[in-house]
Amino acid sequence: MKTAKQIAIVLLVILCACNSNEKTHAPKVNFGIYETINVSEIPSSILDSLKTTQIQFEENLQQPTIGYILKDDPLNLNVYENEGLKLAKTISTVDKEGKYYAVAALKPTIAIDNADIQKTKVKDLNVEIHFNLSGANKWAEVTKKNVGRNVAFVIYDRIYSMPLVNGEIRIGLAIIAGLENDSIAKALSESLNASIPE
Repeated sequence: MKTAKQIAIVLLVILCACNSNEKTHAPKVNFGIYETINVSEIPSSILDSLKTTQIQFEENLQQPTIGYILKDDPLNLNVYENEGLKLAKTISTVDKEGKYYAVAALKPTIAIDNADIQKTKVKDLNVEIHFNLSGANKWAEVTKKNVGRNVAFVIYDRIYSMPLVNGEIRIGLAIIAGLENDSIAKALSESLNASIPE
């Protein structure tokens, strides 16, 4: 099975059949960037509780991916939010057969949200997120304290991307990379732009 770093990112945003140049036609989305928690940092009581579920556990404890659940598994991940962590699954399956989602552990508090975005734009199969001043400062701080760790780009409690942070990023730019095609990238960019508070 693939690790979270290898997740094929698929966006399931459906736009109205209308002029895509108008911001008002794109659906609004609830976006957030979260810091992650490595499995080795999760309290054993929570891991023991998860062992009673159908999760197939990941062997590498130095990453946020706890394991994998079947596509149709009704596991309620919200029950762990009172335990000091948030569990979320990927938006797309992570295996060739399309049967499994990855489940990862996140810090429960959003680090960056829609209000921190100035604009987004499509570049190839990627969506560039340009932060406003407040967002750029938050992004610099998040990347500074998470060097060597993953951060998660989450929309409606589903992980779209979980890149590894290689260093502090001071330029106020984040990228959701490797989207399946340019239509998906465009739909995501338009939805994020429509979700920026006025």
